[in-house]
Amino acid sequence: MDIEKLEQDIKYYAECYYQGHPVISDEQFDSLVDKLRELNPASSVLKTGWGFEVDGDKVKHKYTHIGSLEKCKNYNEIPDRFKNTKIYISPKLDGLSAVAYYEKGHLIKGITRGNGEYGKDITDKLKLIIGDVISDLSFTGAVRGELIINSLNWNTLSQKYDNLISPRNFAAGIINRKEMDEDIKYIDLVVYKIVGQDSTVKSFINRQQILAWLTHNFKNTIPEYYYPVLNEESWNMYHTQTFDTFKQIGYNLDGLVLTSNNVIYDSKHAYLYDEVAFKFPAETTVTTIENIEWNLSRTNRLIPVAIVKPVELSGAVINRATCNNAKWVQDMQICIGSDIEIQRSGEVIPKILTVIETNGNEVHLPQNCPICNESLEWNGVDLVCNNKHCPNIKLSDLEQWCEVIGETDGLQWTIMKQYLDMYGINSIESLYLRKGYVEEDLNTRQLSITDLKIKEFFKKLYKDEVSLYKLLMALNIPRLGDKTCKELSKYPDICKKLFIYVLNTSAFTSDDYRDIRCDIFNIVKDATTESIFQNLNKVENVKWILESSNTRVNFKQVATSPTKYVAVTGSLQTMKRKDFEKYIEQYGYELTSTLSKCEYLITNNPNSGSSKNKEARKYNVPIITEQQFLEVIK
Repeated sequence: MDIEKLEQDIKYYAECYYQGHPVISDEQFDSLVDKLRELNPASSVLKTGWGFEVDGDKVKHKYTHIGSLEKCKNYNEIPDRFKNTKIYISPKLDGLSAVAYYEKGHLIKGITRGNGEYGKDITDKLKLIIGDVISDLSFTGAVRGELIINSLNWNTLSQKYDNLISPRNFAAGIINRKEMDEDIKYIDLVVYKIVGQDSTVKSFINRQQILAWLTHNFKNTIPEYYYPVLNEESWNMYHTQTFDTFKQIGYNLDGLVLTSNNVIYDSKHAYLYDEVAFKFPAETTVTTIENIEWNLSRTNRLIPVAIVKPVELSGAVINRATCNNAKWVQDMQICIGSDIEIQRSGEVIPKILTVIETNGNEVHLPQNCPICNESLEWNGVDLVCNNKHCPNIKLSDLEQWCEVIGETDGLQWTIMKQYLDMYGINSIESLYLRKGYVEEDLNTRQLSITDLKIKEFFKKLYKDEVSLYKLLMALNIPRLGDKTCKELSKYPDICKKLFIYVLNTSAFTSDDYRDIRCDIFNIVKDATTESIFQNLNKVENVKWILESSNTRVNFKQVATSPTKYVAVTGSLQTMKRKDFEKYIEQYGYELTSTLSKCEYLITNNPNSGSSKNKEARKYNVPIITEQQFLEVIK
């Protein structure tokens, strides 16, 4: 599976979800995340927010990272630490998470969860929802809750507006708008925990005390059921009944939350909770396929999506379902007019469980590329376009080039492409041929916040120094991924020789060619070497950097001392995972998923019964916190 494509899909689906217009299902989204976790556990996308970058009024959260919960789907998956002990169970609300910050009882800041590190400033809106003061005027700290619409208000809104999709979508739309909306009065903030507190001593001893304080200070608080002892018998007997009871509170739910009574108050004045989310089996329904869309991916694979007759499922109107790949469509007999059963568990595009009846229709796979009209060919389970001159290849190369070399915090490809289209840029070549026009425009007109990011983006493309590693990654050559580029960048002289050969082939003999190929083979072996030399036309794009008078490649020799490996499980609190990965590189460390060769397993929950912790103990790998590791490397 193409890891990069998988990461881009997860980012896209997360962005749609957080902006209030989800396009795939929770279960489908979770399966994509699980697949990425299996293929690349160190991916920067595997963090709260799943790569979603907060735009606009971005504000950093205080006290701690505002994370998401570990999930389980049956009793056996519930971590052992919750079993045969006393725990609290609360409903998992299907809303938008937000944090309210107080100073001496007065609301001073409201921030959406965002990506866990930064969120959007919604202070004015939150004041309209919950007011600007609480009873406890001594409290300086933060509480977390869920912005959500109750069933009574939803009925009122459904009479007021046509074609509403779901309470969550409508609430997200109101919260994400720049202007104030009168319908904000229909949104509640249901609070469920204290995030942190400016106090030198721990004010609340346990979960029970925190719940009592929240109930005293807020109108809407999370209801909780106290399990005297959670075991398999009590769970099987009561958890569905507990969920049904919680439904009576009038909010959309998507599971339960299990919480221990113990609360930790750390050195940063944050309250840390031991929690896990329990997700119920996905709901299913029957609908009919009205069309099948085939879209070309970055790697020229055709990706099928079924357009289905709109149907309500889990509180949302569904009109799309994933079809995986061409072979799956063929084997499952997916065709227009078929009746199908689909499954959805939350907020994203559902999957097709089975074809109930084809109704006499036949499967029709596309024969030609939708972009260049060349004949398609099979490559494993996929139909692919092998036309090297297909316009999609140039666009894919441009996307990779821009995202790697022009990487700018908070700027996604969708925004980059809007500006590239505006400037008439559709290839790497046109990106540099239109340099003067782009710079003149950005230097002469008044710039918005997004414009300023775009100016930084083009500066990186046109002027800033580029590392050899980034240049190699930007070439978009199959098999030339993160690890191979890092390895190749340790040999700058060989890379220089390859670049010079590609840019001036006529000056080299056949022996020179064999020498260069042999040098590269000794670093990255046969398959990657073959891919590089089959894509020398992509390597030619280095000329736009090497020939620029304002830009140069950093060919500095990379240290080749033995790499030390560490693994990370759970969320990081001090920085994003991709920043953490870059930071530890300077100390000779690299992230890996292979516990047996690790020096440390880094986790902010070292006493957890997670599979990673168990595996680390099996191999006698020290388990330390993020802060402890940062002290070690210093």
